[in-house]
Amino acid sequence: MILRKPIVCAFGIAACGAWVAGCSTTPEVQPSQPKIVAGAPVQLVSQTMDGGTVTYTKSGDSLSGIAITVPHGSYSSAHTYTISEAPVVSSHLSAGAHLLTPMITISNGGGVSDSVFTVRVPIHLASTDFALAFSANDDGLLEALPLLGEDSASITFATTHFEHSNIADLNVPRTPGGKAQVQSVFGSSNVIVLAANAASLMGTSQHTGFRPGTDDWEFPNIGSTLTPDGECMGQTLGMIWYYYNNPKNGVGKPSLWNLLDNDQIFPTPNI
Repeated sequence: MILRKPIVCAFGIAACGAWVAGCSTTPEVQPSQPKIVAGAPVQLVSQTMDGGTVTYTKSGDSLSGIAITVPHGSYSSAHTYTISEAPVVSSHLSAGAHLLTPMITISNGGGVSDSVFTVRVPIHLASTDFALAFSANDDGLLEALPLLGEDSASITFATTHFEHSNIADLNVPRTPGGKAQVQSVFGSSNVIVLAANAASLMGTSQHTGFRPGTDDWEFPNIGSTLTPDGECMGQTLGMIWYYYNNPKNGVGKPSLWNLLDNDQIFPTPNI
């Protein structure tokens, strides 16, 4: 299993732009978003376990050998792991990118694991190409998954859950000062593997377009009573969410910097 570290960074950024959907190298231009649309899924295998490996094998099937390995004790009880596949109906990719797998749907009933588990996906990878697995949202947009390694016959990625997202349900009544309830809205992940020429990835200049002082929060991360060491994840995810879902691209949408600060100084009592 080979892991080409320098290319991982380039590919991860490129996933949001250049070879996936085509983008300008001008820093001010945000790359286009890749998109995959798949058909109806067909179940391949399902297994209930508290830990171990579930593997799908079928002679002649391109996904024969796909396997999920889960450490024992990852959850407080056994989960049912199901793997399905669906044909890709349409895709928004650049000429330099191509599909290596159909859309793969993996579910286990939801929930974040206490341990990292791995997924090995069989592929046929040319010696000149680099591959990466992506999670596809319900709208078809892609997000790169953590790569552990790859070779000519397989790619392995890591995860702690098979869910598209967990959201804070702000519509649920709560007591003053209480926390928003977080509910799991999906119990499965759609996964697809793409590849592109490795040399072309290393030879391009990639960027996200994100600019400090424009696209981030303006207030310092001084923490709170609940998080005295800082609110790093919350602030980071807030910036990412706003930038990803409200790209400026010259259409007049405001930047995040100072957008929600009601008085332009550190206290923000009415946000």
